[in-house]
Amino acid sequence: MGNVAERPSMEDLEESEALRRLYEWRELVDEECGDCDFYRFCLGGCPYNAITIRDGEMEIDGVDHQCEAYKMIFAEINRRANREFLESGILGGNKKTKRPGVLDIMMK
Repeated sequence: MGNVAERPSMEDLEESEALRRLYEWRELVDEECGDCDFYRFCLGGCPYNAITIRDGEMEIDGVDHQCEAYKMIFAEINRRANREFLESGILGGNKKTKRPGVLDIMMK
């Protein structure tokens, strides 16, 4: 996008190759990740991890290369949050744990 010290105008940014590539990446992510259970959490990951510069040209390498790791992390968070919720006593059962967990962090 350029050097922020040069204070590019909004028009300059809107016409930049970087913004065009970002839109291309967003379209790819919507296509590739739209059916993913965790899409609403990561939104396709970070474009920094997916857009590279080769020979002075920007290229889209695909979705964020950390996608599989993100899925594992979100699945584990989901599993723990569900377990904590079911053990919390909110549904009328006996509370089984007193230590703070994922739900406590999410509710802050």
